Amino acid sequence: MTTISTTTSLLPVIKKFVEKAELRILQEDEESVAMLFGAENESDPLKHHILRIRHRVKQADLTVVCVWIHRVEADLRLCMSEYLSRCNYGLRHGNFRMDPTDGEVLFSVGADVTEATVEACVMLLAYYVLIANQTWGKYLPGMEKIISSGWDASTALLSVDDD
Repeated sequence: MTTISTTTSLLPVIKKFVEKAELRILQEDEESVAMLFGAENESDPLKHHILRIRHRVKQADLTVVCVWIHRVEADLRLCMSEYLSRCNYGLRHGNFRMDPTDGEVLFSVGADVTEATVEACVMLLAYYVLIANQTWGKYLPGMEKIISSGWDASTALLSVDDD
């Protein structure tokens, strides 16, 4: 069994995982692969996000990140920040965050994979992709309501927790 070290790249394993899942790669570099998620026939950009799977070799970490294509306008960032902070309170894995300068919202989940086997990394990768997409899917409607309808953070969170 091959174990992961600070010199082993998981990028070939990640690409194989993406191919098996029949996902389309938008962009790739030396440490990550990105795919667009959202309904194929959905024209509303609020419904789309980019899923980036990253493995930094020197740090030996594996991270799955969902990035919202939409940027939060400056006047809504405080409300969105409160909403994301409240969402994080109940999460077991991962966290939401927003860049206060440009309004980029993302959710990330990851782990140190030093000394893990490649097989364990593939299982972890599948688990993290599932967590990222399910968590994103659960809390996206609240983000949309803040953007499109001006809801406050408490009301937006109550609307997703009722589901």
